Amino acid sequence: MPFEKRRYPRAQIAWPVTLIGLDGLAGGVTYNLSLAGTLVYCFEMPDTDENVSLVLKPVESQNILATAEMVWSNALISNNNKMHAIGLCFTQVPDRGRQILSEIIS
Repeated sequence: MPFEKRRYPRAQIAWPVTLIGLDGLAGGVTYNLSLAGTLVYCFEMPDTDENVSLVLKPVESQNILATAEMVWSNALISNNNKMHAIGLCFTQVPDRGRQILSEIIS
């Protein structure tokens, strides 16, 4: 079994998410979440200066507004559609949002 370096556990959670970049909005879906960050898949890559605002839309509760740093991104081709996988590290999550994440991930 590979050694896990992450500080926080990740949960496979698919929530709608809106990324707010310099050129507008990009919709996507989370693939997994932790208290430290998320992996997002989207069809359009947001134009950003490495920091992005996002709105996580949990089915179970209210929206979570957050700010994150884009750590990495990859372009993917799936069923002839170009998608982007984006690794985000949270830089700011309000206390209520962090509480919601903590309850759902654990």
